[in-house]
Amino acid sequence: MLPAYREGVALAQLLPRLKVSAGELTASHEIVVVDASEPLDDTAEVCRAHGVRHLHRRGGNRYGDAVRTGIAEAAGNYVLFMDADGSHNPA
Repeated sequence: MLPAYREGVALAQLLPRLKVSAGELTASHEIVVVDASEPLDDTAEVCRAHGVRHLHRRGGNRYGDAVRTGIAEAAGNYVLFMDADGSHNPA
């Protein structure tokens, strides 16, 4: 799960690498990007182009709202978090 706020450019670079790394861990995974509460850039389009799930955060527009939204929407038993700005190495 990646909380995002105006990270469309960074996600375009990060998502392909993250998809490879997640696939190496397990075949059963989902990548969820939790964006700002309203569209601010092309994050939704970037997510769609890379086949990852895109959500808008609920309950407010802070980081914690993104985390809570992502946990509530995650389909799996475990949730891994990383920043959408590329500051974490997906490997």
